[in-house]
Amino acid sequence: MKIKIGVSLPAYQRGYKIVDDKGFIIAAMSIGNGYFGKEKIEELIPFWSKSFSKVKILIADSISIHTYKAKGYSEKEARQKTRLAGNRLKNHCQRAIQQLRSRGDENNVEFVEWSDEVEHNTEYEKQLSIVHGLYEKSLEFKKDAKEATLSVLKSKVEEDINLEKAAEEGVNYLLEELAFLLASPKIFNEKNISYIYHREWPIFVNLVDGKYDKKVRSNVAFIQTDD
Repeated sequence: MKIKIGVSLPAYQRGYKIVDDKGFIIAAMSIGNGYFGKEKIEELIPFWSKSFSKVKILIADSISIHTYKAKGYSEKEARQKTRLAGNRLKNHCQRAIQQLRSRGDENNVEFVEWSDEVEHNTEYEKQLSIVHGLYEKSLEFKKDAKEATLSVLKSKVEEDINLEKAAEEGVNYLLEELAFLLASPKIFNEKNISYIYHREWPIFVNLVDGKYDKKVRSNVAFIQTDD
């Protein structure tokens, strides 16, 4: 596991600074993403813990409800499925964190508690309003958001599901995740925060670098890892 280097985009450059400073990162684990298996989690968590001063893991079960509803499940079914899937991921993470503690390694890995830390946070609500407004006003952002959502849903929905209609629901997952990341420095009282992920995430990088609205979010960065 290593950091992908040499990308000239400003969000990456800010991320390299956070790597150098061993700063604060947010690491999301997507429910239903096969990448985040037990063995990979046991590799990721020690790497994150060693490389950064503070790690917040986002297991976005609360907002993943939108993805399950897009797949055709009812609200009740979606909540049940996301809760079970989220608990499985969290259990894998907790075992990896416990292994760190048993070795006496630094205990700097925590979970994002969405209902307590995010859901009713005023900065999150502010950023969510901004992101929704951008989705309505910027054709480029709306196009990129829908394409990003469809790329996930295509492999997850049944053939008889209307993809366009599914995307209208599923895109809310993306918008809420982006709003959280924009709000994260104030939520966690940090000057700068980076999101870390194992592949490119163009819509996030474009958003924080001001491509859609000319507003650069200089306190939010991106770090990409290579296996």
